Amino acid sequence: SRSVFDAAATAASAGTRSRFGVHSGRQVVHSSLQSTATVATSQLRDLPAFVPRTQVGIAVGTAVLTTLLLLALIRPLPSSKKESSMQNLRSRRRSLAKVYTLVNVLYTVVGCYYLYGLVVHKGIWTSTATTALERAMNGPFSLGVIFGATQAGYSLWSVLVDEQDAQPGKRWRDEKSIMFLHHLFTIFCGMLMATGTLGYRVYGPFFFGVVEVSSIPLSLRKVLAKGRQFGYESCKLAFVLSFLIARILLWSYFAAFLFHDSIRAISMSAVLGRKAVLVPILGTFPLW
Repeated sequence: SRSVFDAAATAASAGTRSRFGVHSGRQVVHSSLQSTATVATSQLRDLPAFVPRTQVGIAVGTAVLTTLLLLALIRPLPSSKKESSMQNLRSRRRSLAKVYTLVNVLYTVVGCYYLYGLVVHKGIWTSTATTALERAMNGPFSLGVIFGATQAGYSLWSVLVDEQDAQPGKRWRDEKSIMFLHHLFTIFCGMLMATGTLGYRVYGPFFFGVVEVSSIPLSLRKVLAKGRQFGYESCKLAFVLSFLIARILLWSYFAAFLFHDSIRAISMSAVLGRKAVLVPILGTFPLW
């Protein structure tokens, strides 16, 4: 595995100079946390599994603040039976749908912006000179915070509000255990992306950003009254098209790269050390 990485690092170093250095003249829009092209093979094992404690604290704080901010945006649950009218419940559900729509729009726009930079300016997935280990380790800490930490907070918020809205006498996680597990795994992977050395942060803009485009029509449909037939039906069509493009075609493309990168990282476990243990968790994220 050492010789495999040496060859990959040499090729990556040459490609990095030509694509990101003075020779190419391109402006790099995303700085690298630590390029594997400049890290000696003997140093990889000594790299810590996680970012410094200060950055871990920033990631955790961002996730908590995201949850609290979203909780502050929604209409509170009725405090008495008198207030628990159908109209108040509908109003709360509509406020939830508005927050979901707003958050999904933000993730889609910001995700598209960063993904464009990674594809066009860096050629992360289009250049043969970019190695699997580069994609695993490259990507600034800010990407992990913007997408990983905030998605963790967003998923925690989803668990909390859905638990509150569960039917009396029933627990939401009992009714929708699959979605509950999905949210828990998203929280875990989001924080791991933000804090891990092998965080696969370059995949954050797509898996934690762009894919939310298909969720916009679903939440928007709940905002619109069923009386507005044209808007209601348009949301259905928009959902089908966005789901096909984002969650089937593009998802398959990026998931294939992530699976490939994970397998390569696991094969280099002798070089990476204990950090490779975390790879299967993030590598299988698309399945969740």
